[in-house]
Amino acid sequence: MNGDVVPVMQRYRREDYVETTQGTKFAHAAGLFGAANITLGTKTIVEPDSIIRGDLAKVKVGKHCIIRRNAVIRPSYKKIKSNMQFFPMSLGNHTYIGEGTVVEALKVGYHTHAPTHMHTHTHIFSLALSLPRARSLSRILSLAHTR
Repeated sequence: MNGDVVPVMQRYRREDYVETTQGTKFAHAAGLFGAANITLGTKTIVEPDSIIRGDLAKVKVGKHCIIRRNAVIRPSYKKIKSNMQFFPMSLGNHTYIGEGTVVEALKVGYHTHAPTHMHTHTHIFSLALSLPRARSLSRILSLAHTR
């Protein structure tokens, strides 16, 4: 195979998830706060103990995304005087958020891979927007340090 990555098939127990008619799966144990402000794309999977904070601002998750266990997705904010203003957030299609990763951004690009146990900030993912179809967040971070 010459170093090719072979995907591992993962099975999901039906009783642990709610599945929509579009194939989107989210775990009963996932925290979807402000569900009215959260849009999940077709065939997206939200694993147990992960949190999406739609109570702060609108959050849109693209198609075919995977949000692993203990990941936190929350909109970015700006502190104005003594108040905090939150901004709508979107994750592009085919985005992978690793286990224990915290993502706080305005927009995460398409085909983005956020590795396990990483805390991202708004400025990192705004750089990702200038790199279309980024395959690896570590590549984005290495480019960020060279600028």
